[in-house]
Amino acid sequence: MTGPTDLAALLAPLPVDSFFAEVWGRRHHHGRAPAPDRFAALLPDRRLEEVLAALRPQPDMLRLVSQGQTLPFDQLVLPDGAVDLVQVRNRYAEGHSIVLNGVERFAPELRLLTNAIAADTDFETQINVYATPPRAQGFAPHFDDHDVLVLQVRGSKIWHVHLSSPIVPPERFRQRERAVDPATLGEPTRIVLAPGDVLYLPRGLVHAAETDAGASVHLTIGFHPPNLLAVLSAALEARSLSGGTLLERAPPRYLGDRAARARLAAAVRDLAAALDDGDVDRGLAALEDRLIRSARCGVTGDFIGAGETAIGRDTRLRRSTPLPARLVDLGESVGLQFAQALVVADREHRPAFEYLLAQSGPFAVADLPGLPPEAQAALAEKLIQDGFLTQA
Repeated sequence: MTGPTDLAALLAPLPVDSFFAEVWGRRHHHGRAPAPDRFAALLPDRRLEEVLAALRPQPDMLRLVSQGQTLPFDQLVLPDGAVDLVQVRNRYAEGHSIVLNGVERFAPELRLLTNAIAADTDFETQINVYATPPRAQGFAPHFDDHDVLVLQVRGSKIWHVHLSSPIVPPERFRQRERAVDPATLGEPTRIVLAPGDVLYLPRGLVHAAETDAGASVHLTIGFHPPNLLAVLSAALEARSLSGGTLLERAPPRYLGDRAARARLAAAVRDLAAALDDGDVDRGLAALEDRLIRSARCGVTGDFIGAGETAIGRDTRLRRSTPLPARLVDLGESVGLQFAQALVVADREHRPAFEYLLAQSGPFAVADLPGLPPEAQAALAEKLIQDGFLTQA
């Protein structure tokens, strides 16, 4: 059994277009399970323990939390940096929730899902896992500074969502402590997530969750689209690469010099006015590059044996996984960029690269346009070795 592989499968029967047009950033959404086991394959029963057993985590990756209090990180790891599984099991039995951030880096089922979501939305995503023992609460009422989609994998969990309270505005998102005083909140709406359910919460919506008589495991997909500040920063960075006044330094003692401050203010206004569509386009291209590099090719089994299997005109291929990719114009050559790879070839390969970017199903090597048979086979072998293609 395989789990959902894209955003459409997670949201079904709600169409993705309807989700973004009617729900995204506006209100919560509770999608009930068409099948209670539909998320089970995303986090097999042994996966969390296998990841913890092999992990050398950083402090921001692993937490054990109860009632909003986090155990000191050094209590969770052994002297060699490995996770102290005995300590984790004991603390879990005492009522602490296990939180593992960025689990897609270690679980191939989830890495493929984040690749597909990034390709569909242009957003970087991260998946966290939360394992909560019976009759426990990990976090007090709080809000997140990003939109989240909760996937209930096993057990059930009770969510208290403060729909009557206003959504927290973005200017408050940078506060170090995002816990909320319950005395300032109205009565929450109670939502029970059963296995296979999904819950979407827009950023800034106050919520908390707890278990009842049984344990719970859920995944949270965090969406991280760039805000306008990031777009502006990228545009300014792009302009700085072409020279000009952007990299000029402030003069000595400028903070107490009114004339110097006035000159700086005028220079900043001039720079803001001088930004043009070309700067924005170059900034967006830089953000696209970051999105592409955040993806990871799936494991295909073709890396070690690449070149051993004969690739002919009739060989059937397919994209190994949906992931962000693009065509890069390099002047006398052209490149296909995906994950951490940039496959560069002469301009005769442009039609073949464009064809590959448009494919969602199987195709034959002979279908690659604009290339003679030898070049078709060579390109196929290279892209199999790099993980972009696999034999269908």
